Amino acid sequence: MDVLQINVNRSRSAQDLALNTMRMRRADVCLMVELHSVPRNNGNWVGDRDGKVAIIASSESYPVQQVVSVTQSGIAAARINGALFICSYVSPSAGVPEFVEVMQRIDVIARGHSRVVIAGDLNAWHSAWGSGRTNAKGEAVVQLVYSLGLEVLNTGTAPTFLGNGVARPSVVDVAFASRSIAGANTFPEHRWRIMSRYSYSDHVYIRFAVGEFLQRPAADRRRQEGASTRESGTRWRTRQFDARLFDVALDVASFAERVTSAESLERVLTEACDGTMARVFPSQGHSGRPAYWWTPASEALCEDCRLAKDRFEAAIEEEEQIAATSDLLQVRTALETAITISKKKHFDEMLQSLADDETGHWFRNVLSRLRGSWTATERDPWVLEGVVSTLSPSILQLTGHRRQAKSWRGGRRNQFGPFLRRSYWTSRAH
Repeated sequence: MDVLQINVNRSRSAQDLALNTMRMRRADVCLMVELHSVPRNNGNWVGDRDGKVAIIASSESYPVQQVVSVTQSGIAAARINGALFICSYVSPSAGVPEFVEVMQRIDVIARGHSRVVIAGDLNAWHSAWGSGRTNAKGEAVVQLVYSLGLEVLNTGTAPTFLGNGVARPSVVDVAFASRSIAGANTFPEHRWRIMSRYSYSDHVYIRFAVGEFLQRPAADRRRQEGASTRESGTRWRTRQFDARLFDVALDVASFAERVTSAESLERVLTEACDGTMARVFPSQGHSGRPAYWWTPASEALCEDCRLAKDRFEAAIEEEEQIAATSDLLQVRTALETAITISKKKHFDEMLQSLADDETGHWFRNVLSRLRGSWTATERDPWVLEGVVSTLSPSILQLTGHRRQAKSWRGGRRNQFGPFLRRSYWTSRAH
């Protein structure tokens, strides 16, 4: 499983960029710390009691199998694809006794599980994960890691916290995993690493992989192997096709007037199909497609922010630092404004489409939004069997009795069928 880790520092823009990065980089799990907000009615999110941390599962590959802990502040735990993910955040102002208590709570949650991933911003320093110094909090983390039989995934000494003028850069974002699933991190393409993408936060994106290389879903595996697959988004749910609504959609699209070539025919038919049927995508939010509000202008502004950040870090003279700071603030504000405008534009377009729509497609889309996000169905047969046997152990026995009774009635009906038919026609003749 590919994991993305980030501290968004309670910024709405940083959280939006993190979710978009998760989509574009096709991460299976995102461990997010210091959240801006946790969406409601979303089965892919598992947050703690106070909304400090969250575990976000991909909406296609691996669903949240079990919510293990959400009642404690700064700790969220969930089972995904058989692995227990624990995301945690500890404030830098927390004292050593309070920090040790948090470690003890994590120990209680993780103890007894063979596949565990612990990650987050613990604000602890130790040379085991690249810090230049070691403190008491770091020693407490190391004791927890060794007692659980975990391995440190961090490599190198590059800071994960870039500093904010008050605190210096440091390595405070850490990740640990059980030996049974840490083997994936030994390969170069799956190793723990810092991404160069701009995050709009004073922390960097971290990417790593865990697992035993279980087979991925067929659609995702075909994409990785380069097999020829149908282009994402070019199909529709044909079971929703209605001839009358399709005629209305063709009239709304001015089919007779606009179709003058093969290209215009394809364009008009596509509009009509979009107006009457929902698209069929191989994955929901995990195919590398950016968020709906992401635009080329946003991409350019994000790159400008990264370059301005590099200039700020490289500045030595005071005048250079002042100029670099001004440039960074300017492009950051432009990026935040661009995201806000794009979201508002798409929302206004949706409202206008609702007003102009005569087929009901947009109405169904709004209802799906109100129902909440789509969550992948569980595919593990052992998990499904456990769910059925736990919730309703008598259903399987009752279903078996009904099948036996139905089979018996069918056999008796076939046995006495000719006799009953002869009796019926004999009685009619008399």
